[in-house]
Amino acid sequence: MKPIFSAPTGRSKLAELSSQLKSVENAEFIRAIINSVTDMVLILNENRQIVIANNRFLSTFGDDDPLRLLGLRPGEAVGCINRGKGPDGCGTSENCSVCEVAGLIGDSQEAEHQTAGACRIVISKGHLSALDLAVTATPLKVLDDNLTVFALKDIGHEKRRRVLEHVFFHDVLNTLGGVAGLSDLLLYDNSLTSEEEYGYKLQLVGISECLAEEIKRQRLLLVAESGEYIPEVKEIDLREAMLEVCKLYSNHVRTPNRKVHLENSPEYLLKTDRPLLRRVVGNMPRNIQLQVFQRSFSTKNVSGRGLGTYSMKLLGERYLGGIVDFRCDNGETTFHLKLPLKEMARKTDNHSG
Repeated sequence: MKPIFSAPTGRSKLAELSSQLKSVENAEFIRAIINSVTDMVLILNENRQIVIANNRFLSTFGDDDPLRLLGLRPGEAVGCINRGKGPDGCGTSENCSVCEVAGLIGDSQEAEHQTAGACRIVISKGHLSALDLAVTATPLKVLDDNLTVFALKDIGHEKRRRVLEHVFFHDVLNTLGGVAGLSDLLLYDNSLTSEEEYGYKLQLVGISECLAEEIKRQRLLLVAESGEYIPEVKEIDLREAMLEVCKLYSNHVRTPNRKVHLENSPEYLLKTDRPLLRRVVGNMPRNIQLQVFQRSFSTKNVSGRGLGTYSMKLLGERYLGGIVDFRCDNGETTFHLKLPLKEMARKTDNHSG
């Protein structure tokens, strides 16, 4: 196992930093090169302090005065929440031991070759947010100064795209499970009355329509250049939407011999994105509830367990503007989706026709 990198304490004084900055600025090609790339780039000294930042870095973090960054370390410049926890700032706390940034820079300086990796930094600038970054550290010799070119690429959009794709396929397979369950019932259950058979056929048509709607929504997610999905908000009947979910899981292949019923559902008209609401509620079966309490439950491994719960949080909170939570009481787990009350109205006679 690779030993945890322990960043040295100590910083260069302002006079030394100013001299290093002057050396870099005199080598005009360096500034031209770092400003010509689309990634964020910092040039650091041996103490991992910033000598100069490229325009992309400055614009990303809203700083129009590069001199304000002089002498800061990367985590301090981006606003990492752990920047003040160590004895000498960024790279010196216990939290920093699991961050790729300080280790990559140290390895690059020690071995005198380029190193690369990925890191996730939680930053605090008015509010908490996370940066998913691909980073590289490359040694650079300028006169007598041993510097490091530290490049940062935001890969958050790529990660969100991959997660959304996994969530989509996970939810589509759930819907297909309902189709398979109804199909088996119609094919092999000879005891069905003509009325029951007709009812199941209607359910099958309804679920197929839901599946087509899911695919349409996913296409919108994939083509959105910004990675942001804009919900298609329409007025829906809340009870009808919940009945759709019940019908899907009443004959699902993963829930054999189980009854799904709707309790105390008031007649509300709700302004929301119907397919997303259905996907959030549909990800509340028992198997998902059990996974929440497993220590290994994590959204990092999006191809394995945890997708259903991640989907609930992502779609229910980020896109529908609600709050998804759960409560465990007497061995039973209850999931809640709370949507803004201002978007809801009790169904009136004018809407019931």
